[in-house]
Amino acid sequence: MPTLKPRDGTVIVEPIRTTETLGGRIILPPQTRDRMTAQQMTVVAAGGVPDRGEDADDPALAAQDQVKAALHPQDWILVTHRSWIELDRHRFIVPFDAVLGRFRSP
Repeated sequence: MPTLKPRDGTVIVEPIRTTETLGGRIILPPQTRDRMTAQQMTVVAAGGVPDRGEDADDPALAAQDQVKAALHPQDWILVTHRSWIELDRHRFIVPFDAVLGRFRSP
């Protein structure tokens, strides 16, 4: 499979896969699992930090860019609702500004 390199300011993701149970006792149907994890994604590839131009001196944007520059494949991220564009059947592209949080894989 060819290596994917998204453009600056974007990240390629795929939805996370969950188990059928919650807490070991409650069996969840696929539709429920999909709704519970709709905004949770796994990073496939991340582009570089975009050029901010005149806003480059803003400390809040600089802090956000520092975190987003550290995105790695297999990181688990949360994205804003309906912020992704479909690339193919199982992968999506999301702008950096739509990434709400990042969790590192163990």
